[in-house]
Amino acid sequence: MFSSFILSQSKGILVTGWLASQQTVQFRLECSFIDTNLTISNIIAETPWGDPTNVIMQGSHLDGVPAGLGMNDNGSGSSATLEMALIFWRKYRKDSIYKIRFAWWTAEEVGLVGAYYYVTSLSPEERSKILIYMNYDMIASPNYQIAIYNGSGSTDPNLRPAGGVVQKMLETYFQKKGYTTKAITSERSDHAAFANNGVPYGGIFTGTEVLKDSTEQILWGGYSNAPYDPCYHSYCDSLTNVNQNALLMNTKAAADILQQLWETKNLRQVLSNGAQTVNTEYVKNNPKAAMPDIWAPSHIDNIMNSCKHS
Repeated sequence: MFSSFILSQSKGILVTGWLASQQTVQFRLECSFIDTNLTISNIIAETPWGDPTNVIMQGSHLDGVPAGLGMNDNGSGSSATLEMALIFWRKYRKDSIYKIRFAWWTAEEVGLVGAYYYVTSLSPEERSKILIYMNYDMIASPNYQIAIYNGSGSTDPNLRPAGGVVQKMLETYFQKKGYTTKAITSERSDHAAFANNGVPYGGIFTGTEVLKDSTEQILWGGYSNAPYDPCYHSYCDSLTNVNQNALLMNTKAAADILQQLWETKNLRQVLSNGAQTVNTEYVKNNPKAAMPDIWAPSHIDNIMNSCKHS
């Protein structure tokens, strides 16, 4: 028996409107669960060449919710990561001084499980070898925003120099293309596992069920007072839900950043202004560093995506 449940913002606005007019609101909630144990795997691929003590890493989650087809969330990010891996292999084979590692995460939708498992299985020494982690989750929302993770504002101050560098790279890239970006702070995707365990991060995100405002509509087009992705975690997240222009634009941006990082000499110095080490005291005292409890209230929304409410 659930004592509470979570609504999307758009449905929440409807409900608060009804309540404000003193209408009686009744809900019917239908849930179905499968109680089973599953063994699931991340997919990790890296170049056989390059310095294993200096790793550039990029990832996207490969899973989706039971209620949705998962084309934008996250077929968009995972396909972009795959395309970059294939192109990088063909074009730059054996030419890199850095090891390049690509990841496709499992079980993101039930609490970032795959990414947390990977990061927490690494020793502090192994984590410190990852110079930067770039995350691409939902990069083709139909009513998209151009949002960049605010690495320069990381909670862990040790991550701000490197996070700020890749944030600036992305901002500069889009500015040259004539686009305005906005910086966001979010822990709703796999980069949170890295950030909470001492690894700097960056990435692009085009939006979920949150509504685009009128200012953003002027910046990026689309529709104001409408969700960035009206099919977020829904059956209609099909190929027709993918904004092809946004997918191409953001894949090119991600590829440009990867190439810039790959071409940069003394990348560790550039990113961190000195030898990067994991802030072990911060990680030790950070309650978010451990694998999250997927049954905690903050993750109940993932469970509720398997439910139908009306």
